[in-house]
Amino acid sequence: ISPTAHSCIVLSFVREICVTIIKNKIPWKENSDWFACNVISSTSSFIKKRFTNGNIDSSFNSVGLFKSNLSGSDVAQGVVQQEDGKILLVGYANNGSDDDVCLMRFADNGSLDSSFGGNGIVYTNISNEDRAYGLSILENQKIVVVGSTKPNNTNEESLILRYQSNGSVDSSFGQNGALVLSSSTGDERLVGVQILS
Repeated sequence: ISPTAHSCIVLSFVREICVTIIKNKIPWKENSDWFACNVISSTSSFIKKRFTNGNIDSSFNSVGLFKSNLSGSDVAQGVVQQEDGKILLVGYANNGSDDDVCLMRFADNGSLDSSFGGNGIVYTNISNEDRAYGLSILENQKIVVVGSTKPNNTNEESLILRYQSNGSVDSSFGQNGALVLSSSTGDERLVGVQILS
C-alpha cells in the first residue's frame, strides 16, 4: 500500500480529538476517510466513514457508522484497512472484572465480518488488564497487535499478539500467540507497530 493524500485512516478518542493519521491508498477507496473513535462518556467505541469532503458516507452500515454494543465498557485504539477493503479495529473491552484485548473486523459496507473470530469479534485474555493500542498486517495477512498486560496484577508489561487472518490465535508465535516482554523498570507498554519490508 503506497502513501497518498487522497485517503486516510484516522484514530480519534475523547471527544473525537485526532491522535493518529495513517494515509493509505486503496484504489477503490481513495475518495473516502475512515475514522475510528471512542466516546468515553458512553463507554462505547464507534467507527465511522466520511468522504474526503467531510460528509458521512451513509452506505457504511446504513447510517455511516458502527457503534459497539459489547458487554462492558470498550475503548478503540487502532485501526487499519486491509487491501481487500475490510477494516480491523483494535482496543480493549471490560469483561466484568478486568480488560481483555478486543479485535474486530468489518466488511467494507460497515457490517461485522462473521468469518472473523466469533461474529467479527475476537477477545484475548492473557493475564490481567490486557489492552491493545496498535496493530499492523503482515504480507501473509497475519495480524500483529501490540499493547500491555499486568501479570500477577502488578506492573504493566509490553505485549505482542499475533493472529491468523481469520482471527484465530497464531499458536506458532510466542506462547500460544502471545509474547510478554517482562521488565524490572516499572510500567511499560507498546503503543504502535510498523512492519518493515
